[in-house]
Amino acid sequence: MPKKDSTSLISVADLFRNSWKLYQKSWVTLLILSLITVAIWRIWLAIVLPLLLITTGLGSLAVGAVTLNPAQVLSIAISGLLIILVSLLVVFEVGFLGSASIIICLNEYLKGKRPTLGKILTEGKNLLLPLTFVSLLVFFVETVGFFLLVIPGIILVIFLQFSNFVLVTEKKTGFDVLGRSIHLVKSHFWGILGRYLVIGVASLIVNLMFSRIPAFQFASQTLVLPFTVTYHFLLYRDVVERSR
Repeated sequence: MPKKDSTSLISVADLFRNSWKLYQKSWVTLLILSLITVAIWRIWLAIVLPLLLITTGLGSLAVGAVTLNPAQVLSIAISGLLIILVSLLVVFEVGFLGSASIIICLNEYLKGKRPTLGKILTEGKNLLLPLTFVSLLVFFVETVGFFLLVIPGIILVIFLQFSNFVLVTEKKTGFDVLGRSIHLVKSHFWGILGRYLVIGVASLIVNLMFSRIPAFQFASQTLVLPFTVTYHFLLYRDVVERSR
């Protein structure tokens, strides 16, 4: 169960201020990484998925199924589904690469270093397998929590929010990542929850403001994503410092 905060966390105002400062220092690299992460999903949803549906015949099943025998329909459906799943896996891996690379970038700039984009992506690539495994673990645990009851599911989501930061910056893997995240969050649960709600509402408002125009929506998501990760990362760093 969540515990009452043992010490006060960094204020929301300071969190926004420090996030903006770090964002400014590394904005070029962050925006490139964010562009990769956001664009890959946009391209998949807008172009790749429709093309796959059409070329594999899934898009025409509704109107053409009467001309196909059951074996043909099943063959088309299975092959199309497999192609879509493989392409989706590629999209997820690129997303994981972008996520890990943004954290690596922030961690390096926070230390006063200026890593090249190539170095960041290389380090991110080396973390793809453990990050994929941890993401699956987190997804499984959170899904079980939501199946049991909604409230335990929400609590687990908050407890595991630091998982990616722990994996990238503390070099932990597997269940050790989940355990470390839970350990960090449990003494500051309500403070962390409150700060997550603030950035969540702020991000939602910004994205909604530009949601009517696709190009503006894409731009706002690309700009907001790295700032949101920066905010979360600095909150994580603050909790780590207070846990020592």
